[in-house]
Order: sequence, then structure tokens, then C-alpha cells
Amino acid sequence: MSRARGIDTNDASHVEPFPVDDVVASLRRDGVAAGLRLSPATVDQLLNGGSTERLIRDIAHSQRLVAVAQAYLGAPPIVLTSRVFENDAGLAASPSFHFDVDDVLSLTFFVFLSDVDVESGSHQVIAGTHVPKSLRQIWSRQLEEADVRRRFAGRVRCIAGPRGTAWFEDTKAYHRRGRVGRPRKVLSLHYSLRRRAL
Repeated sequence: MSRARGIDTNDASHVEPFPVDDVVASLRRDGVAAGLRLSPATVDQLLNGGSTERLIRDIAHSQRLVAVAQAYLGAPPIVLTSRVFENDAGLAASPSFHFDVDDVLSLTFFVFLSDVDVESGSHQVIAGTHVPKSLRQIWSRQLEEADVRRRFAGRVRCIAGPRGTAWFEDTKAYHRRGRVGRPRKVLSLHYSLRRRAL
């Protein structure tokens, strides 16, 4: 299988500046790096329609985001997929934590496009669980809350914040969506080393 060439990047100000090395270090240690932000103007553009597909492509090709993906994945990445998904109000929290396998190596950049707080729509991830899984874990991919409390007390990170709040995550770490008390909208960008680039 041939490897796609790297991404042509841009220096547009869609993502507020952040220290790339610190984000990569957090990802390697915990599988998650929070505290990032999409600019308010970019969030407004995404929510107001227009050329959304082109804008999402420009965000995905931002120099800092690509630099993080390349450093974490160990080679020039491609953008595997992008997605905007919405949750209606009234959803209970996901009953269990799970992990995803988007590709052999992958990294996801998430952005809240609506305001999210700890009580409504938060994202929860268990730090340090992005490590290789056992065959039993691969078979089930689920982790019940009782197991989380017993095995990972103090390691659940809750990500919430106003629209524009963003983070990187290796989704091989166990994670789940919290209760959704009001409508929730999220953008995700998936970086990988394989398949055809967008």
C-alpha cells in the first residue's frame, strides 16, 4: 500500500496559537491534550454556513495542527476524515467508556461548536489508556463505569467549555460523551498515515 504525500499546510489564524511541543508531550503521556481554541471568527463562519467544506479543509491543514499530528504519528499525516455531528438535548450519558480504532495510527482534533459545561455535553476521557490493548480489551472495546472507578480513579478528564473549545485525542484512549442537557455540536478532524487524503 502506498503512503500518501504530506499535507500542504497554511498559516491562517483559525486555531489560536499554542505550544506544539507541549501538546505532543501531553498526547504521548496521557493520550489527550486539552486547552486549545478555534478562533471566534472561525466558529462563527462554521455555524453560519457558506463554504463550510473549504473552511474545514483549511482548519485541518493549519500548520500547528499538522505539526502536532506529524510529531505524534511519526510521519507526514493525511486528513482521513472530517465530520460535524450533533446531539439533541435529553440524551443520557453514554453508559460505558469505549475506544476507537480509526486506523493503525491516528489522531483526532475535536472542537465544540456549541457551549458545553460539565453538566451538559462534556467529553470524558481516561488519561493514559491510549496504550496497546489486550486481546480481551480489543474484543469488547467497552469499559463499564464500575471498572473505571475501580481501575482508573482520578484519571477521568472532563472536557467542557464555550464554543471553540478544542482538544487533540488519541481515541484509542477510553472515552465517552456525558449527558446532553441542551443541543450539542462538535467538529472532528481525523489525521492518519494511510488511505487517500481528503
